[in-house]
Amino acid sequence: MIKKYFIIVFILNLIISFKELFAQDPHFSQFNNNLIYVNPAFVGIYNGLNVNLAYRRQWPAVPGKFENYYFGMDKSLWIMQGFGGVGLNCMTDVEGEGMLKTTTIALPFSSRIQVTERLILQVGVMPSFLQVSVDWSKFIFSDQLNPYYGAIYATSFSFPGKDQISRFDIGVGGILKYETYPQRGTEKFNSICKIGFAVFHVNSPNISLTGLEAPLPKRYVFYLDYTYALNQFYYRRDIVKIHPAFLYEYQNPMSTYTIGLDLCKSGYNIGIWFRNKDFKITNIDALIFSLGYSMYLNQIKSTILQISYSYDLTLSKLRDGASGCHELMLIFKCEDFKIFSKETCEDDPGNIRRLKRKIRK
Repeated sequence: MIKKYFIIVFILNLIISFKELFAQDPHFSQFNNNLIYVNPAFVGIYNGLNVNLAYRRQWPAVPGKFENYYFGMDKSLWIMQGFGGVGLNCMTDVEGEGMLKTTTIALPFSSRIQVTERLILQVGVMPSFLQVSVDWSKFIFSDQLNPYYGAIYATSFSFPGKDQISRFDIGVGGILKYETYPQRGTEKFNSICKIGFAVFHVNSPNISLTGLEAPLPKRYVFYLDYTYALNQFYYRRDIVKIHPAFLYEYQNPMSTYTIGLDLCKSGYNIGIWFRNKDFKITNIDALIFSLGYSMYLNQIKSTILQISYSYDLTLSKLRDGASGCHELMLIFKCEDFKIFSKETCEDDPGNIRRLKRKIRK
């Protein structure tokens, strides 16, 4: 109990003593299932409605909460050349038994350009509302502590600043998507490659609660993935696909990269990933294992429900006290969901496949 109090006092001293405090954005291990958080240009990259729900618990053995709740939704709007999609993002980051909370609500949108028959460029913008709050009443100060009975005294501490601030934030990004789709008369699935770059917190909003300068550092994200079918045909349930991906993030003064792959067959998804702060293979920060299952909710296979779980096995010096972290994600996709009567581009590869499925039925 006393140990917990001293941890709280230590965290408080950090908050009120530093003239500059560098905050860091939360990260998700299942970034390939949470693409809008990686790059706003992914909004509307796939046809229809896409919904993501995610929960992440960081270091459950460490006193205090380190939790993230995420809701993401995007809808494609391919009504004419130049239209990409719109979305909604909501995320809450809770640290230290709810003492420090960050809530973000964003309305991302994208523009889509068909560069060639197989190459698509999308550019996205993510304006957002950012709110940071702290509950000073939950802190334990040194003058409240008794060496035998813990926190039993009233404090004379004067709270150093506001308990809540609100800021405007913005992020931008771009994505190139190249897809080799079936030629007329065939159904074989070939490959999809996506590469993108994004910058978040372009305006570096000041998130200090004590009246000092604490600009939120820009977060730079580079993303690359590739999907390839090893055998069979696109509509066969037993198709085997591999999905390697690479993610690099830099937010002063920290950087991290994640690399690995997913193996998909018959609705099951198994993945293994490595995360580190540098490119030394002998200095791996965490080993990530993921397992997921997806199912079709209708006969034409246009609506999918997927559940996915991942566990971060900490390999760094924090492994004795951190005990890894857990992440759970629920994904819903509906390709046939429309707002307007015509939303698909006739030459889009995904649209060609959907038309073939309906003809076969």
